[in-house]
Amino acid sequence: MSAMQLNTACSAVPMARTMVMQMLAMPEKMALTAFTMADTMELRQDATAELKEWRSIRQNLDRSTTLAFREAHLP
Repeated sequence: MSAMQLNTACSAVPMARTMVMQMLAMPEKMALTAFTMADTMELRQDATAELKEWRSIRQNLDRSTTLAFREAHLP
């Protein structure tokens, strides 16, 4: 891989990561809205579980893309 190809690939990673994080933010926001609008304990528990799941997915993806980006920049 040439230096130019590597530079292009490395600059594409943050852009792709940002796009994915924005896409994941929508269901997380919807779950948060469902939680705040829940009028029964059962609905609130369901919304809490969904919110935790989306946050976990986002955090795991954030962690793994950060590690991949660091590995790509290590000599």
